[in-house]
Amino acid sequence: GAPVELDAALRQRQSVSTARPALSVFDSQIAEIANLPGVQRYKGYENDSGAVNPDGVPAYSTSFVVEGGDALAIAQAIANKKTPGSPTYGTTSETVYDSQGVPNTINFFRPTQKRITATINIQALAGYISSTGQTAAQDLADYVSALDIGGDVYNNKAVSVSSLYGTNLERTFNVTSVQMAIYPAAQSGADIVIAFNQAANLALADITVVAS
Repeated sequence: GAPVELDAALRQRQSVSTARPALSVFDSQIAEIANLPGVQRYKGYENDSGAVNPDGVPAYSTSFVVEGGDALAIAQAIANKKTPGSPTYGTTSETVYDSQGVPNTINFFRPTQKRITATINIQALAGYISSTGQTAAQDLADYVSALDIGGDVYNNKAVSVSSLYGTNLERTFNVTSVQMAIYPAAQSGADIVIAFNQAANLALADITVVAS
């Protein structure tokens, strides 16, 4: 089954699902997708220009990137609110039928999962114990894995999340650096750029905590 939904993701999905009757066709499509069982992360892109946009979405087209959920149900949700004649863009294709039985091919993306690895370098202060480092690692894993589809992984935010600010634990250590990379590349302190149809994931097992 699908993993338990993080609180932040649940709040986002619930808030956007209330937009189902919205005036914007695009917003209504997003809301329909968000309300589907099993859908986790999702993102929509609308190119209302007459040229291919920087992400490669064709002119006057929409593109949706959806993690989780049934593919046919996703295609049907897009079709339910789609403006007639407007193309959809993506590498996953499903055929749905309108009320007259006319077939319509709907295209969308499944996100390409990008496995992130990380090393948290810690200066241990008075009171530091190894479980504190694991708490910092878990918070970093939760942060990265909850990023939006297409969301870049910023190093300064990774450092902040790993520092456990606002807790009693933050006084027992200092994060000197966080090194990250898309597996299997070498880790560095640079930001990680994620494409519009990709999703970053960071497992706790892929984080090394180095305390000195």
